[in-house]
Amino acid sequence: MKWGAPVGALVATFIALVGDAPAAVPREVLALYDSTVEPEVTASLLRSRVELPLNHLGLIVRYHDIRQGLPAMSALDGVRGVVSWFHGSATDAPREYLDWCQRVIDSGRRFVVFADLGVLPGEGISIDDINAFWRRLGLSTDDNWVRMTYDLEILHRDPDMIGFERDLGGILPGYPVMRLLDGATRSFLTVGRPGAPESESVLVATGPGGGFVAPGYAVYAPDDETKQWFVNPFELLRHAFDTDDLPKPDTTTLSGRRIFYSHIDGDGWRNVSLIPSYAKTRTLSAEVVLEEILKPFASLPVSVAPVVGDLDLDWHGTPETLRIARQILALSHVEAGSHTYSHPL
Repeated sequence: MKWGAPVGALVATFIALVGDAPAAVPREVLALYDSTVEPEVTASLLRSRVELPLNHLGLIVRYHDIRQGLPAMSALDGVRGVVSWFHGSATDAPREYLDWCQRVIDSGRRFVVFADLGVLPGEGISIDDINAFWRRLGLSTDDNWVRMTYDLEILHRDPDMIGFERDLGGILPGYPVMRLLDGATRSFLTVGRPGAPESESVLVATGPGGGFVAPGYAVYAPDDETKQWFVNPFELLRHAFDTDDLPKPDTTTLSGRRIFYSHIDGDGWRNVSLIPSYAKTRTLSAEVVLEEILKPFASLPVSVAPVVGDLDLDWHGTPETLRIARQILALSHVEAGSHTYSHPL
């Protein structure tokens, strides 16, 4: 097919104005894990704690077992950056790993380190070798670990970053000494001895090369049940992977718009609350939910599904459980549901 002169001129003008087609925005994050420590990736720290914030920011997570070798740089097309969460040494080839990490950053990708880098000094690896990586994040370490923190204080904390689900208080966890090297890297948490600059250490930071969270300062997890973020993972990863201008599609809806889902099952409706201020008056858990969640957050729609047997006076219902149910279901932002008649009896 031949273009007519007017059409051909129009197409040529359009191509000249538009130029080459824009490149795809890199949206993948390569998540490195150690299968000798976390055999199941579904139970890994990155999967359970980091993937959700990354997805919220419009990023896709691709997992890679560091014990299976390192991906070639040519295999990182579409990768925006790398994230790791190691404790201690995580590789039998530390030199190769350090070189690879540096090439990742030098290629324009970002690198976020939770806890340890995965490489320790020794066996041919010096602190200078390790600092060659940290310098790319605007940081430097001298391989000192501060164990006694009773006389140290938080010198700087960013309230938007620190204290997300749990505030730092009491005696601080031990930490590695880490210092800022350039003004482009920002500290969100700095600890040390007042009036002694040499004692200062950066524990949470982001910069053009990525980000860092010191061991013990990301999540409070004293047992298998309790997991609370010290750090705001949404803010940290937003800064570290520079996602403000990134499209954030939601493929769960037809139009790509985000939807907020919230639902409360009725298990424990008639239990006496264990929260100290309520336990003294033997307040039912359902009333605590009413007073602490449903009334204060009236702008958030939610469905509430009691176990019907907890309301039926012929089963386990009482005038008190019925009264609370009527108050909850009368709220304009609450939709009634049912958690069956007998569950979990």
